[in-house]
Amino acid sequence: NTVTITLWMGIIQLLLMIASLLLPPYLSRQGAWWGIQRSMAAQCVIFGLGTFVAMACTPSVLSLGLPLGFLAQVACSHMDIVLASCTASPIVLLCFLDALLSGKLVSKISLGLYVAFLCGTLCLVLLRQSHNASETRRDWLAGQELRIEK
Repeated sequence: NTVTITLWMGIIQLLLMIASLLLPPYLSRQGAWWGIQRSMAAQCVIFGLGTFVAMACTPSVLSLGLPLGFLAQVACSHMDIVLASCTASPIVLLCFLDALLSGKLVSKISLGLYVAFLCGTLCLVLLRQSHNASETRRDWLAGQELRIEK
């Protein structure tokens, strides 16, 4: 009836917080567009690892909703579609493996629904990212046409 959280979770989360304070600003200074993309990808990976650590260290069924917060962060970032899929897919797979191997979901139906939930949400996030990319290209082309007309 009690949920115990290991001491390692706090230590790992502290290290991830320090990494999130240092790594993304460093990567954003590396270059113009690509540096910002790497910075956002690093931030999402760090947040995703924090999500996985929280799921793995908490033996509660309530931790199964944590990947939704990670996918929400990926959806809010302005990453390229390929980078977003490469960032989010491994974390979603790790979260599913934790749910499978930890015994948080015991029936095949619940596992199937959880996979459908994670994959469906991931597909919606990637669809949103692809629309963001096409809108960015369209705005850039419109700006180019205005420059040519001037």
